[in-house]
Amino acid sequence: MADNKRCILILIILFLFVSLSAQDTADANIQTDDEEAQNYYLKKTEDGEEIFIQKLEWQYLEYVLRYEVELEIKKGDSFEPLVLLATEENFIEVTLTNGEYRYRVHVYNLLDRLDSTSDWISIVILKAEIPQIQSFSPRNFYLDDTEDITVSINGINLKTDALYYFLPEDSSLLGRINGQVIEVNSDFSRLKISVNSDSFNEGRYTLHVKNPGGLESHIPGLQVQYQDPTDIYLSAGWAPGLFISELFQNISGNTGHLLSCNGRISPVFIKKSFGYFGAEVYGNFLHFAHEQEKYSIAGFFSNAVISALYQFPIIKKKFFIAGKIGAGVTFVHNVQYIYPNNAASPYISTMYINASTGIYAQYMITKNLFAALGADYLLVFGSENQVGNPIPSLVYPYINIGWKF
Repeated sequence: MADNKRCILILIILFLFVSLSAQDTADANIQTDDEEAQNYYLKKTEDGEEIFIQKLEWQYLEYVLRYEVELEIKKGDSFEPLVLLATEENFIEVTLTNGEYRYRVHVYNLLDRLDSTSDWISIVILKAEIPQIQSFSPRNFYLDDTEDITVSINGINLKTDALYYFLPEDSSLLGRINGQVIEVNSDFSRLKISVNSDSFNEGRYTLHVKNPGGLESHIPGLQVQYQDPTDIYLSAGWAPGLFISELFQNISGNTGHLLSCNGRISPVFIKKSFGYFGAEVYGNFLHFAHEQEKYSIAGFFSNAVISALYQFPIIKKKFFIAGKIGAGVTFVHNVQYIYPNNAASPYISTMYINASTGIYAQYMITKNLFAALGADYLLVFGSENQVGNPIPSLVYPYINIGWKF
């Protein structure tokens, strides 16, 4: 009885380990959006107008009485003096129009004498043009598609140096999905971006545009979902049995049961970012013939199992790993003992209950055609007179070809 409990516990732990490992992998792949430091801000004047305040900052120094900041503006091919500002802080705040500037800092020590002067530092102030998104298409995207998404955007001030990205409206989905500009018209009112389709999960997304000056706008409305919420995988192939328990070795030998086959149907009906859930029903069948010293044995083994199934996409829509756990029945049937004098025993058939676990890898050759490589491990239960002690076990490696419906 202790061996029975230990074997069942091992099956449960194996299945949970596959599921939790996949969840950790999914979480590890989430990309977060770090806030960028800004050296400017918007300020409202007394008459309600918004103006930009630029902040020029340098390294803090000890034993300094004051700083003087010499600011110049570029006109033509040369720079001309603009203003000389004094401060006791290691920064100044100014309001500059768009253009090219340079500045340097004069450092005065505690005796109010010039101690040092920095090199010229160049800055470029861009014209503050607020981008506006008026519409975009498509508004629906299906995760079943394998191609990257091309999004057409209509609006105002849609520049190529701006950042275009999608953010999920659901706060439980983290990460920013960036787009790459591939086409823009001459008046910056229409633009196309390409977005990696593998970056999306199910949900609603908002399109954002943010220019180099930090001005941005956004518009909601991208719906991402599965066009086919349920997939059905049907496959068949070769599944030789490896009988690692004494009971079955005595009947059929150790390995080498090449005349074998299996068939599987696996509906997947729950799809989440951390994996897909479904069920698998499979059966396998093999013929054995085992020569003993005084007689030979021939017969058939077959199994029928129904399992809970978990799939995790290593490469979305292309390569999966999966784990499963379930139960079913094992048949040893039409077993006959044949003796040298051509005498033969009557056919014997026996049925057992089994518990099963398994793993497999699945590769999509085309959108529907796939190949699978895996193995099932079965524990066979019965009365002590039937199976003895410890619990007999079987391993069925298999290679299958199938079709996704």
